[in-house]
Amino acid sequence: MSIRWLCLKWGCLLLALSSVGLAAWFVWQNTALFVQKGDENEQHTAKSIAIDAPLIVERDGERIVWRLRAKKAQQLPSGMRLQKPELELFTARGEITLIRSDIALFDPLKRNIDFRHHVQTTYQDWLLTTERLLYLSQKDTVLVPNAFKINGPDAKISGRGLRANRKTGVIYIDHDVHVHDLQREAKLDLKTRPQHGDVQ
Repeated sequence: MSIRWLCLKWGCLLLALSSVGLAAWFVWQNTALFVQKGDENEQHTAKSIAIDAPLIVERDGERIVWRLRAKKAQQLPSGMRLQKPELELFTARGEITLIRSDIALFDPLKRNIDFRHHVQTTYQDWLLTTERLLYLSQKDTVLVPNAFKINGPDAKISGRGLRANRKTGVIYIDHDVHVHDLQREAKLDLKTRPQHGDVQ
């Protein structure tokens, strides 16, 4: 009788311990799942923050250095993704260089802007087109790492790799520069045209 009672006692104790262990395991799993879902929800919320028509202005004292607009912006952990961005760069004389593209990435710490896809830069009567352009705010420099084309009233220019400083206005082109002088071509065209009374 005592042996049966002892076996029953140990059996009940083992069953109780198993139940407690199983309950603890379920609690731990649910807590881990809840924390994981909470983190995912927080990340999703952080990724999905959207801003309509953002405006960012960089000043040097009272003078505006540049002004950045966009149709929409999405806040990301690494910065902001801009849709249809438009950057106005102001020279010391108040002239404006306008840069547009399909999208851009803005780094709020370094204040750099990475324009991508169908980039168009307008300065006076000149138009530069490329697929990627960076404005490095700390260096106050526009950088075109790849191929580009420039169309103006007097010339057409193409090449690879362009750097331009906003303050000095100095432009460097690294590779494959080709300049098509439209004025010279127009003068040559006038010289080769038959004059009045010439036999054609």
